[in-house]
Amino acid sequence: MAYAGQATQAPPQSGRPSTLTAIAVLAIAMGALGLLSLPLSILYMATGWKAAGPAGPALWANETFRVYTLVSFPLGTVLSVLYIVAGVGLLRLRPWAWGLTIGLIVFAMLSQVINACVMLPQMGTLLSASMPPMPQGAPDLSFMLPFMYVGVGIGVLIGLAVMTILLVLLTRPNVRGAFRRAGQHP
Repeated sequence: MAYAGQATQAPPQSGRPSTLTAIAVLAIAMGALGLLSLPLSILYMATGWKAAGPAGPALWANETFRVYTLVSFPLGTVLSVLYIVAGVGLLRLRPWAWGLTIGLIVFAMLSQVINACVMLPQMGTLLSASMPPMPQGAPDLSFMLPFMYVGVGIGVLIGLAVMTILLVLLTRPNVRGAFRRAGQHP
């Protein structure tokens, strides 16, 4: 019983914080979506990107894009599986899952920046060069290309902000404490 002026302590929290549960479910969902996209990726690569529309073959003919795609496909598959493994591990309060999740988030942040800096200029150049000519009298839509860059830039900033928030949430004392209470030490 606490008396006036006497400090009280909150009872120790037991179980998994809801923040950690949400991050685990998000990781599992991201991994599942990555695995669900595999058939479409296989279709694009098998057809030389013809299935992607008129600009697809020009993209596939570009060596940088082709190498990037051939590297990112197996890497994305492995990352999708790792997201699912990390999410399940977080739900079970396994310390390796905490470290794996931190690593996946940092990797995602780096890959967003690399994608924006390396692939976006390639895509813009290839898309503008491979589009069929507009019929006479049709409006010139070339002014839209800068908006693609702005949109991707905003998307990268939002993605980095979300990943930063996830890192902050994962390093909060109640999340780290959940692993300690479970007898684990992240």
